[in-house]
Amino acid sequence: MSAVHKAAAIALLSLAITIRDRGALLWRLVMPLVMTVLVGSAFGGAAGAARLPVAVGDDDDSSYSRLFVDRLRTERAIQLVETTVTDAQARLDRRRVAAAVLIPKGFASRINMGKDTDVSVRFDPRRGPQTLVTEIVRETAMRLSIDSIAGEFAAALAVRQSADPSMAPGLRRRAIERADGHWSPTPPITVTAEPVTAFAADRRRLPTGMEQSSPGFAVMFVMMAAVFSAAALVVERQNGTLARLLTTPTSRAAILGGKIAGVYLQGLVQMAILVGVGQAVLDVNWGQSPVGLALLVGAYLLAATGLGIMLAAVVRTEAQAATLVPVVTIIPAMLGGTFWPIEVAPSYMRALAYAVPQGWAMTGFVNIITRGFGWQGVLPQAAALAGFGAAFFLAGIWLFRFE
Repeated sequence: MSAVHKAAAIALLSLAITIRDRGALLWRLVMPLVMTVLVGSAFGGAAGAARLPVAVGDDDDSSYSRLFVDRLRTERAIQLVETTVTDAQARLDRRRVAAAVLIPKGFASRINMGKDTDVSVRFDPRRGPQTLVTEIVRETAMRLSIDSIAGEFAAALAVRQSADPSMAPGLRRRAIERADGHWSPTPPITVTAEPVTAFAADRRRLPTGMEQSSPGFAVMFVMMAAVFSAAALVVERQNGTLARLLTTPTSRAAILGGKIAGVYLQGLVQMAILVGVGQAVLDVNWGQSPVGLALLVGAYLLAATGLGIMLAAVVRTEAQAATLVPVVTIIPAMLGGTFWPIEVAPSYMRALAYAVPQGWAMTGFVNIITRGFGWQGVLPQAAALAGFGAAFFLAGIWLFRFE
């Protein structure tokens, strides 16, 4: 078996041991999720918990457009602001609403003439479930489409009541054909949804409670888990386990590489679960860039694993590790903005935040979650975290001793 295969086997064994350890799963997964819910709820709750503010701009002011607005008003998931098209767009541009529904002038006249018309939905992709707004408007448009078709047929029937009865079959056939034509290729009223990409560069909006606490406690507990896992090497060195491993046909590089890979792999699984639960259960939108998220997670785990290895190299006893681990994880987590947004801290605190990996990680995650950044936007944070990781690894491997 090659050194790479041996290192992989050691890493997978470390992961399997952690999965079977209920205590480890409790504080790796349950504790951060409980803290996320408690703190996130206390400081504003989920991003989608409140009714979404939606501006509807009605430049037609007709019976049809008013009927459309009336039906939107019955939806409990949105808080409607009735205005003009220009003002609705302005409210969206100023980020006062999550979406703008635009009803153009001539809306009713086109319906009366049997022509298709269009209602536009423009939305801020960073604020809440934009799909919900689009589907609400689509459903309303569908209902009004059916109404317009039924009204047209009713009017046609009234006009033709005095016609020759022998013409009825032909009229019915042509009416069915015309009705079918209204639905193909699109209904009489269509809805187009347009994300406003200019919002992606917004650096001013602060995260909501869940948008802050979900990445915050993931960053904190993943770092703690990685450092504690690496610190277990201190115990293995102290009780002679590492020395005994050297008596097997396994190189030092394979042993240390396997231990390092095991710590990294455990952190990767932990982070994936915390992000997945945050997205699926807590309604935290972890951004629209899987590549950017993966890049940032990978770089942060390098820094966390590197710090753990450096600590394992420096600390000589289990008692020292138990004392030092909380100091090098909890205090930097607080400095790095895991409990509160970095932006609300004093200027000197913001400067200190970038002296620790957690500060760079939180900046990157908040930019992805709250401000819609893609992978290019988080490259500075990923590079800084990779730099931390490289420095920690170089120091740790240089100082590490098996005995």
